[in-house]
Amino acid sequence: MAEPAPLGRPALKIAPPPPRIAYHVDDGAFEFPYVVDARMAVGQHPDEWSWHPWTPERAEQAHLRLAEKHARIQEAARKLGLPEPQAPKRPEPMALTDEEQAALDDFRAAQAAAKERIRLRAEADARQRAADEQAEADEALLKQQPPLPDPKDPRRLFGAAKANAEAKVKRLADDAAARATEAAKAAQGAKEST
Repeated sequence: MAEPAPLGRPALKIAPPPPRIAYHVDDGAFEFPYVVDARMAVGQHPDEWSWHPWTPERAEQAHLRLAEKHARIQEAARKLGLPEPQAPKRPEPMALTDEEQAALDDFRAAQAAAKERIRLRAEADARQRAADEQAEADEALLKQQPPLPDPKDPRRLFGAAKANAEAKVKRLADDAAARATEAAKAAQGAKEST
């Protein structure tokens, strides 16, 4: 039980805030005693601080942006006649021991193998999804009724049936034309006789 505070109230114990780790582009991990300080560093200096460890590619890009920023500051100082600020010093990269280099090479090989396995798994998953979708489409197709011809829709004819139908249409047209000609002659003859 908490020790009583003055006036008979229990003492309030406040735990210190948990520290937050942020990563400097050159110095690596740094434990900030207060989260607000870590947020301030990462938020205001994103080319120097990060919530995640710096990869060599990201670090190189950050150094390039820092160099461009410094060049702009130097140019502004020259224009204003102020002394030029010194360029930020980059620490020399540490030489890796043979064991460290071997561990790094093993790690990169393991990463490459993991990427390949992930790629192969994604391809296999895509093939499986395609096979599942095709199976569902096949099952749906088997459950459907076959298409039936519409009795009101005239059918197209092929081959001999088409030739017979065309001959019949031509014969009917010729017969109609002959009847029309005979009817016209009969009408002409009736006119002449009256």
